[in-house]
Amino acid sequence: MLNKKGTALMQVLLVTIVVATIATAILRIAISRTTTAANTVRTISAKNLLEGCNAQVQSAMTRATIAGTDPLAAIAAVTPCKIKAGPNPTDIITVNVDVKTVTDLNTNVQFQKLTFRVDGNDLNKL
Repeated sequence: MLNKKGTALMQVLLVTIVVATIATAILRIAISRTTTAANTVRTISAKNLLEGCNAQVQSAMTRATIAGTDPLAAIAAVTPCKIKAGPNPTDIITVNVDVKTVTDLNTNVQFQKLTFRVDGNDLNKL
């Protein structure tokens, strides 16, 4: 006769291994989706942050142009942009704006090229 106790033990071990494998796969999928969602939130937050700073700069340039003053001086007045990024008073992210005057070679028109920079420490607040 076969040893039924040994067969039952092997069946329990096999079922345990299958269940553990399925649980591990589900856990990996959940962690992957959570990480992806967190990265998406950070990316969208950073994009909104830069768009907010860009809106401040563009608004200052438009007001200066309408008032007949120098738009570059208006940019200097609103930069660096300080944007609140969280509920705490220390959750302020500073966005530095570099302005460079560029001339289009085809049309010979000058325009202002804006470059936005955020320090790495501030990005951790997102």
